[in-house]
Amino acid sequence: MSRVLPLDSSDLKTPKTVQFVVRFANGASDVVIPVGSVANLDNVSTKFIRQQIRIKDKSLATKRLKLIHNGKVLLNHTDFKKELRYLLRDESTGSDPIRIYIHCIVGDELSREELAQEEELEHQPEKSTSEAPKGFDRLLSQGFSALDIQELRHQFQQIHGASLDNQSQEALRELEDRWIDSTVNHEIDEFPANIGTLNAGGNGGGGPASRDGDAHKDLLIGVAIGYFLGIFALFLIKLEIGGVFNKRTRMAVIAGVFVNLSFGFVKAWS
Repeated sequence: MSRVLPLDSSDLKTPKTVQFVVRFANGASDVVIPVGSVANLDNVSTKFIRQQIRIKDKSLATKRLKLIHNGKVLLNHTDFKKELRYLLRDESTGSDPIRIYIHCIVGDELSREELAQEEELEHQPEKSTSEAPKGFDRLLSQGFSALDIQELRHQFQQIHGASLDNQSQEALRELEDRWIDSTVNHEIDEFPANIGTLNAGGNGGGGPASRDGDAHKDLLIGVAIGYFLGIFALFLIKLEIGGVFNKRTRMAVIAGVFVNLSFGFVKAWS
């Protein structure tokens, strides 16, 4: 039984040859690998393609070669005949060979043992030697410049002041991570509690008692504003002047307004 693909009668009259054109990501000259007739595609493997590349370019003899075809890493069992059917329909009936394009990424040097097991290495993900960015450095991948990150970090330290003085660099990056995550999750009003949690385990003085004192102060100020200003205090919340009211204070202001209205109704009915 023939191993050649069933083609149109016009293709059978004018048999064509096939070429692999290897295009390098680093801009090096293309490598053309002729494979003869369509039937020979059954014998083409990634090992064969790599061998041909290294024969034609001696500088790649010990380099890791990652082959990519149609946006996917080329595996040893790739069936090129599927693409050949498409190419045979689009190619002219002339004598020009059919070209199958493959992209090649040149990697690190390989030892003899690694070269012998190159096919197995292809199925293993490459390990990253760089540490994942932490804190505000995560924003570098979102279009922020290094100067933007520096300014953001400076403002962050100014806002939280002395509570960050005794923190290590690792703890500061963790705080920055929490700040980013709390901002994304719309929990920024609760973020100061995170700083107090880390300070409680360090040399800082921001333990639970300090946080409770700040919470009571926010509640007292909010109730006083709501009680003495009445309805006008609600307009202050709506305007968000300077962002001075956190979530706890806003709730206390509303409670103060409610107390003000309650005394007003009681006085009116007495």
